[in-house]
Amino acid sequence: MHEVFGTLLHSGVSDSVQEETTRLFSHDIFRPRSNLNDAERSSLIVQRLRHICEGASVPNLVLDPERMLAYTAAAAVVDPSLCVAMLTHFGLCLSFLEDSGSDSGWLQHFKDKIASGRTIGSFLITEIGHGNSHLAGRTEAVYDKGTDGFVLNTPDMAAQKFMGGSCEDAVSRIGVVFARVIVDGQDRGSFPFMVELADESGPHPGIRMTTVTTDVVPQRCSLIEFDHVWLPRANWLSDNASIGANGEFVDPLESQDARLARSLSTGQNVWAGGAGALAAVSRVAVASALRFSTQRRTAARIGPALPVLDYSTQQRPLFSCLAEAMAISCLANTFRSTRIDLIKAWRRGERPTVGTDTMTWAPWASVHRDMAMAKVIAARSAERITRECRLRSGVLGTMAASRFLSYQSLGHMLSVAGGDNLLTILDTARTLVAQAADLPAPDPGLDTQGMSLHDAAMWRELHQQRVSRLADRISDAMARLAPEERAGFDAWNPRLTQVRELGEAYGESLILEHMFAAVDALPAGEGADVAGRLCAVQALEQLSRNATWYLCEGLLSVKQVQEIAPTLDELVSSLVPYTDELIAAFAMHSSSSHALLLADDYVQELGATRSEP
Repeated sequence: MHEVFGTLLHSGVSDSVQEETTRLFSHDIFRPRSNLNDAERSSLIVQRLRHICEGASVPNLVLDPERMLAYTAAAAVVDPSLCVAMLTHFGLCLSFLEDSGSDSGWLQHFKDKIASGRTIGSFLITEIGHGNSHLAGRTEAVYDKGTDGFVLNTPDMAAQKFMGGSCEDAVSRIGVVFARVIVDGQDRGSFPFMVELADESGPHPGIRMTTVTTDVVPQRCSLIEFDHVWLPRANWLSDNASIGANGEFVDPLESQDARLARSLSTGQNVWAGGAGALAAVSRVAVASALRFSTQRRTAARIGPALPVLDYSTQQRPLFSCLAEAMAISCLANTFRSTRIDLIKAWRRGERPTVGTDTMTWAPWASVHRDMAMAKVIAARSAERITRECRLRSGVLGTMAASRFLSYQSLGHMLSVAGGDNLLTILDTARTLVAQAADLPAPDPGLDTQGMSLHDAAMWRELHQQRVSRLADRISDAMARLAPEERAGFDAWNPRLTQVRELGEAYGESLILEHMFAAVDALPAGEGADVAGRLCAVQALEQLSRNATWYLCEGLLSVKQVQEIAPTLDELVSSLVPYTDELIAAFAMHSSSSHALLLADDYVQELGATRSEP
């Protein structure tokens, strides 16, 4: 069974990469530390990131996306703050330089410094003073024909850029900064620029940094202002746009929205990498809680000296978490492979065509709708899983050494980082409304009330019907408006609750689709049977959360709704005998996870936790 679940949970990652990841993250530098102040924590993140750069078997992880994404997931398990720093350093900054910049020796020098970890990479797009700043950034890069360069400027404090990813003092730092290109007084859209932000002595001239800290995934971050900073043309990461010798601006893309979506395609690294990281911490969290539950003995009068896991109130939540961790692992694996294929295609010169007709609240759904949703789903699931595992682990669950709260914080952080989840949900729903005619038609005569709750065909049909019916109703309501009214605030705002419900329903159908595809591909046997039962648990938990809707639609009967809970209890009971095998499959190698509750003796391990940096 271990081999089957190894294939299921780590599909797409070669054995050699898994072995190298275990070796690299088994180093003592990744052992847990406690009682660090902000400066010490930030310094440790930089040390760990440099250790990864030095220990990797390739000189530039960005050129090996399988390793880059595998390392990022492993980093999340040992230190969520390190994971965020890696997503920024490799997934955004260095990836933008590799994929949107020129092949000039000028840029190569900086790429080498970032790849080695000598210089830390940052990414600056969010502006703190207004919402939806990705669509309407106000930082400007004005083209200066006389010097053939750009002047980067922050017009006011509301346009300050937020810089995350651990901002240690006295460190060389380069950022990819998004700014509106102004040529001859005309706004030509938002483009990324490479900017040398700081060296060991501090910020470069014309750059002001104000340190801020985040409590969610603790980091020292910065607010950045630019005061007429001159940049050479080579720092413009222009892709295929250009400015001719006569100062004429040329962009083959048809609109500024299309340019923004294309420029942000590298942001898919955060979605794929973030989803993989969230799946990894979810697996370790539930394996830790299950391991703890097998070791922890109770003193309850009705059953003294029994393991906590013998109680049904412990079994149902934890095995439901296990099923959800499996589901988001399957989803993350799919989109990791998709992202790797897209990176390879881009580097062969193949550029994606993006549709921007429904870009409303944010650009993400226009870049890659389903991959953006994978990050949304994984963040929500990880928060739910890690919270439940923390609550099921008693006082140990509250301790920093158990990491449950830091894992939950990673889910919270990635609900806003890499694109706000709610905005992605709304834009995804708007694309579904626009495509309502192409979705499977709602079937008002569909009879699912006579089907068994064990029938996978029913689970799929119910989720598909929910998406189709919700999209169809919003589409019909919009069709009743005059054409000129359909794109405005007054048309959409009264319906945003329904729009959000549609986006969330699509996310639930997406998670089932990729979970079923992965489990259906397993070879027949005991492992596949156990995975199938976990599929059933996930599907029924999703139905349970939306049972009222299905009941009102006549898609489930009262009797079926009443049977969901006992059916889940029955499935969970059938999984309990496999607890030890499932813990082994879901936990990272203990030497590389450094997880307290996966230790052979968590009491002894807790006492050995050291506090020095």
